[in-house]
Amino acid sequence: MLGNILNRLKGTAGSLATSALSSSDKDVMEAMVAAATITAFADGDCSDEEVTVITNILDTSDQLEAFGDEPAELFEKYCKTMEASARMGKNKLMKEIKDVVGDEENAIRVLIMAIEVADSDNNIDEDEMKVLKAIATTLNLNLNDHI
Repeated sequence: MLGNILNRLKGTAGSLATSALSSSDKDVMEAMVAAATITAFADGDCSDEEVTVITNILDTSDQLEAFGDEPAELFEKYCKTMEASARMGKNKLMKEIKDVVGDEENAIRVLIMAIEVADSDNNIDEDEMKVLKAIATTLNLNLNDHI
């Protein structure tokens, strides 16, 4: 009998954990990682400073905590995508960003993630600015309101 109760409790806890992660939360996580990756590759490659900023944000974000290692693994996957083909990679990752259009709070979160990456060396260059403008436009946000 005790075994049955423990099994039911484990099942309930597993259900609660799963239900706490909605598909929209996953869309936000994917959009944040996509925006970070596109911005990091704005000049053609991802610098150590950019990797550090992205890793630190992924490791400390309360919203992403529930995803465990998935954001870091996704970042690695997105980097490989960008390295294989920058144009195709950017197109794919911009589609991930579009998933949060209409959700202003999370759209801002995604844009801020990109801005933090662009500013990792305390200098947002022309290539990074182009990417930030594209992300902001995609999200229906005014970039100047957030820089």
